[in-house]
Amino acid sequence: MSTLRCAAALACAVALTAHADVLTRKLDTVGQVVTNKGDEQLNPIDQPGWRHLELKQWLAEGDNLRTGPYGAMGILFRDETQIRVHANTNLQIRNIGRRTDGETRLGLERGAVWMRAKTVPAGLSIETPSATVSVRGTDWSLTADENGAATLTVLSGQVRFFNEFGEVLVERGETAYAEKGKPPVKRYIIQPKDQAQWQVSAGWLDIISLTGESATALRKRKGGAGTPLQRAAQAYDLMEMEQVRRLLDEARAAGAPPARTALIDALVALYDERPDDAAAFLRQAEPQDRRERLAKKLAEYGVLIRQREFAAADAALDRIEQEFRDFAEVALARTWRLSFQGRLADAIPLAEAGMQRFPQDARFHIMLAHLQMLLGDTDKMRSTLDAAEQLDPMHAYVMHLDALYHISMRPDLQRASERVEKALAIAPNEPQLWNDLGLAVQDLGDHHRAERAFLRAIEIQPSAPEFHANLALLYITEERFDEAEPLLRKVIDLHPSLATGYEGMGLIALARGKNEEALDWLLRAVLLNPGLSEAQTLLAIAYQRDERFDAAGKTLDTAVRYDVNDPVPYLLKSLTALDHSQAGEAIREARKAFDTYLRYGEVTVNGIQNSQTGNSGLSAAYSNLGLNHWADSLTQRAYNPYWANSHFSVQAEYESDNARLGSLLQGLLLDPTAISYAPRYTEFGPRRPRHDFIIGAGLTAQRGSVANNQSLTSMGFMRDVGPLQSLSYLVTGTRSYDPGARVNADAKEESISAALGAIVDPDTGVVLRLNATRNKAGMPGGISQPDPDDRSATINFNGHLGLHKRLGFRDELLVMGYAAREQARFANPDAYGTTLSPLDLSLVSEFGLEQARAFYRQGLYDWTFDPSAPIYLVGVPLPGSTQLADGLPATVDFNRILRRHAVTGVKQLQVKRMFDAGEVQAAIGAEWAWVHQRVASIKTNAQVLTDAFLAFPDMASVPATHAGAVLGPDSPTVLFPFGVSSLRAENTATTLGGGLAYANLRWPVSKNLLLESGLKMEHADNGTTSSNRLHPQAGLAWTPVDRQWLRLAYQKQARLPLTGPLAPMATVGLSVPDAYVNGTSAATQLQWDSEWNDRTFTFLRLDRQAIDGFAMASPDLFDDLSAIRADIYRATAGVNLWLGERWGVSAALRQTRSRNRDAANDGKTLPLLPDRTFALNTTWVHPAHVRLNLSQVYTGAVQADLANTSQLPGYWLTNATVNWTPAPKNWSLTFTVNNLFDRKYRVARDYAGSGRTVLLALEYRS
Repeated sequence: MSTLRCAAALACAVALTAHADVLTRKLDTVGQVVTNKGDEQLNPIDQPGWRHLELKQWLAEGDNLRTGPYGAMGILFRDETQIRVHANTNLQIRNIGRRTDGETRLGLERGAVWMRAKTVPAGLSIETPSATVSVRGTDWSLTADENGAATLTVLSGQVRFFNEFGEVLVERGETAYAEKGKPPVKRYIIQPKDQAQWQVSAGWLDIISLTGESATALRKRKGGAGTPLQRAAQAYDLMEMEQVRRLLDEARAAGAPPARTALIDALVALYDERPDDAAAFLRQAEPQDRRERLAKKLAEYGVLIRQREFAAADAALDRIEQEFRDFAEVALARTWRLSFQGRLADAIPLAEAGMQRFPQDARFHIMLAHLQMLLGDTDKMRSTLDAAEQLDPMHAYVMHLDALYHISMRPDLQRASERVEKALAIAPNEPQLWNDLGLAVQDLGDHHRAERAFLRAIEIQPSAPEFHANLALLYITEERFDEAEPLLRKVIDLHPSLATGYEGMGLIALARGKNEEALDWLLRAVLLNPGLSEAQTLLAIAYQRDERFDAAGKTLDTAVRYDVNDPVPYLLKSLTALDHSQAGEAIREARKAFDTYLRYGEVTVNGIQNSQTGNSGLSAAYSNLGLNHWADSLTQRAYNPYWANSHFSVQAEYESDNARLGSLLQGLLLDPTAISYAPRYTEFGPRRPRHDFIIGAGLTAQRGSVANNQSLTSMGFMRDVGPLQSLSYLVTGTRSYDPGARVNADAKEESISAALGAIVDPDTGVVLRLNATRNKAGMPGGISQPDPDDRSATINFNGHLGLHKRLGFRDELLVMGYAAREQARFANPDAYGTTLSPLDLSLVSEFGLEQARAFYRQGLYDWTFDPSAPIYLVGVPLPGSTQLADGLPATVDFNRILRRHAVTGVKQLQVKRMFDAGEVQAAIGAEWAWVHQRVASIKTNAQVLTDAFLAFPDMASVPATHAGAVLGPDSPTVLFPFGVSSLRAENTATTLGGGLAYANLRWPVSKNLLLESGLKMEHADNGTTSSNRLHPQAGLAWTPVDRQWLRLAYQKQARLPLTGPLAPMATVGLSVPDAYVNGTSAATQLQWDSEWNDRTFTFLRLDRQAIDGFAMASPDLFDDLSAIRADIYRATAGVNLWLGERWGVSAALRQTRSRNRDAANDGKTLPLLPDRTFALNTTWVHPAHVRLNLSQVYTGAVQADLANTSQLPGYWLTNATVNWTPAPKNWSLTFTVNNLFDRKYRVARDYAGSGRTVLLALEYRS
């Protein structure tokens, strides 16, 4: 989030003219002056004598420094200690340590300093005449008065404040005081926020008025009568400098003498930061009245300030006050002087006195509001600004401060941009307003509009460095580094005290992977302006990349102090805590990030690298403790369809595989570089060039069988690859082998996948994903009918090619193509009939396997006289008959397919456009898939040769299934087909297609209410028939009270042959299970999420799903268990608990009722749907990077078939996982036991579930 960017948000500091070159040092130096104001002196140890201190002067141990009443400087020491020296201060550099060793000691004789120390191992101390400060890594300020008394204020961390009489430990937010000869004492508690930046102040030129009229009065009669010179004076008071220059040219062309134009020429020169030219013009100027004389005197004062002639400037202002005491400008100038000297609190009473004395002059309100903003008094600033708006609503600075208020103090970026647009309609040539517009719309994500605004500001005022710096920062956001860097270097050369120039250079260094360089730039930026929270955040990122995590954490604390409205530092703190297994801290900071985001939801959460793993979002801290429903609720509430991370984060909780894949693909399209990620620690900020690898191996043991797997991943990120801005890549190879716990249960799989994500330009991205998989596996069959020889082999190739084109602000075009080819082979040497004799084949085909075995047990005799009419006897032999031996094999494979070869090809095209239509987020698109399949099979076929006779001794011996087919009751005989097995070739080719066109609307009515609706036209074509269906969806999400969220949705959709649809697959975040849908599904859903406190979350969900085309796969059947129409009703309730710092407990109970609505099974329960499920999960995370998860899962009873003739009982499973990833997280060891107590259960009638399974996995990450 862009905060106040020093002079970008405030009037620029007065540019001071440099004097001499820096002093050359011949001894080791320990620090450098990063900024100064001109009223500073140096007494160097090697060349004694006080002399003027120049910018960029190198300092040595033993040097003495002092500042005058206008002085202030910033010093960066080699140990990364930062110090800001205020006015009227004497400081001595006694010893400076290094980053890794040594002690830093300074002496403060009088005055005030602000200091920040990050990494001084031996500590840092600063000595005053009355006490010594001893500190290690903190922020504080220290003053010493003329009598040697010292006052210490601690802003972060701890400070030991001591002398020979005693000591106190001063904590964050406390103040202590020490006098000579007395022990230090604590005094009072303060709000821990640094002093406001001292190098900025209200614009000097805004104080000078040539007309004495308000801006509103001038604007209302703008373009009226008057000479060009008079109109130039009016234009100057409105700060419309382009108009001033044009009118001055007209005045000169009309014959105006130089003495008359010189005053305004001087003011223009000051505006352009040409003080020497201004002084020359002022010498020519001949004021015509008292106001013009005052303007000339004030301009001369401004020239002296710019030329660092501070004593002369003070004397000049005293003379002005004596002569022009009755003018408001004099009181404004006195207030400005205190502000410029850094005495902001002292300036406020003067501004308030001016308001009382000149109640109709809005400039005092403007200056007071400015001071209140600098001091962080937001509420008073708003009140003062409202009063200023009543007095002079068209004053450019009133409109400017109002914009800043809505950009940073109380962020409402949409309102800010709207108000700035209105202000620009009044003051179209005010550059600061164009800059404000750029800042507001950049944070909204409208980069093109922001660029136009910054360029317009530069066009109007090319001398303003902050406009160039802000444009450069925008270019960096778009990775246009080659355009940004020259701008920033020019800004730094011409205006070395502007922090945003250094911030931008630090950001470029981070993006290029030059971390040491980034640290140097960013340390200078935060020294120049500690209130620049965005630079503080970037500095924390640099420390984090250097794995200096303690320094990173403290810097993020500072960033939060300066901008409580930015969710990014909180989120970075949360993710950093996650990296260090500090589970409780991660949740607390994530909660702050989420609450801040909800308050200021238009703020772009940048600074976080998108990752397809989905672990860098607002909800990762909750998922870390297994609080997944809580995490999903937060993710859905913060969902933004234009953010890649939103799509990555929500995918895990969708109940549809297709919805999950579609969400992943959409995230990759929005940010192709998210393909790769940092494997050890979460990485923030701009991506840097890197190349990483992950090596993994694992063992899985189950019932005497040990499987193994290996994987190798290489991934990385590069910049400036040919015509591409950046390129992200990921290549993964895997291999696994499982010998199986049963005969013919072995499996082997090999795969390789490659993905590329490229940014062509800021508006264009490309994604390529390729996958190849080969597997071979046995198919062991069921428990009672094992199959020792069925084998399958599959080779699959598939790939996605996608394009993302940004058409405008919140106007995204997504195009994705997909193609796949799969070859699947099946071999069944013992296909039905190949292992059976003609008689056995005929008996089993007619009577079934068990009945055929019974015939042999009873005695089966051959009494055939004529081969064309075989006769067999059961139980009772007759003369001439021959008893037959039981030749039935132990198992019979009823699958008639001997061999099968299927080739399937898929082609798919998807187009989606997302855009804002006013306040409504719209999505339209179309998708189509073509599937072509060729199948060549060889099947066994029972070729009937004749009819055979099977005679029984009595009717009781006849199988009940054939009792009605007996030929004669006296001699019961059954006629049955008799034949042999033959082979038959079968070839089929099928082409089917399906697609949809859709429109979807999301309307955030308010922060508490979201409405969503959509319509899909779905088409299905199976090659012989086709159908078109129009399916609606609608939903609302409502927050009636804080932390209570209700969602209601209705959505109807068809199961189409689409892989990873980009079309919306969820409504208000609610998705529909579709694993068993082979037609259409209409779902009505209600969910209530409740956060009762910071540690308790509950949810209740009710679902009704009406299905046309139910199909449930069963491992013991060749075909699905299907129903034409079915209804499913679910009620799910759950709780998530965060206990202590390290524990997370979740429980969820689901009750399911279903109904088969087919005529044959109407009212029956649908098969393989548990009537009840329950899951209890406990997660424990230890700071030693140990994570333990224990789960107890109950799956209720299920019907095994459509007719409900068999029921499988419910069962409990206990699972446990422990992971250890010790710092620095190169190695990860995981041990898992599933079905810990080796429970026996069945997942289908003839299929057992997995027994106790032990998994051991080891991973190395570079």
